[in-house]
Amino acid sequence: SMWGVVLRTASNTSSLILTVNNDGSMNQVDASSGTNTVIAAAGTVDTNARLTMWKDNPVLIISPTKGYFQYTGTTTILPVSTTMVGTDVAVFSGRVWLVVASAGKPTRTRQFSAPDSFTDFTAASGGGSSALTDAAFPGPIYRLLSALEQLWQVGPGAVNAISNVQTALGITTFSDTNIVSNVGSTFPSS
Repeated sequence: SMWGVVLRTASNTSSLILTVNNDGSMNQVDASSGTNTVIAAAGTVDTNARLTMWKDNPVLIISPTKGYFQYTGTTTILPVSTTMVGTDVAVFSGRVWLVVASAGKPTRTRQFSAPDSFTDFTAASGGGSSALTDAAFPGPIYRLLSALEQLWQVGPGAVNAISNVQTALGITTFSDTNIVSNVGSTFPSS
């Protein structure tokens, strides 16, 4: 898969194409110069790894069986956690949201980071996880998408939206509303 990103460092802003290759490696292609650089060796990520941006830097990468990584534009991707696995990643309301993977497959569980952090998922800091229990949402969550001040969760037969994320005394609460039933997708990129 190919992912277009604009990555800012202290001295540079670069338009890049990041690729997740069939052997589990990753490459960076500089859009202006065409320079192609290997940023992850074969087998580092799964072929269906997903990417998103945290602010202007780093790129966040979630892999269903290999873990959670970051790429800052330096030489290689770096592990954040090799035990935190997921099938999708999004940034919403100043947090990272993951669809937790089980045996490499999506589940109904969302894991979220503490406010203003892409690395701290501890409950003491306001991070946590919750399972989607709504009967109107059948099956697992296939896609997370942050748009229109909501975090959209797409499943095979429904779409839900998370909004109104708040943390008080280390406890995070949010609204999770079913937007539509009997419409969805099992294809995360559709």
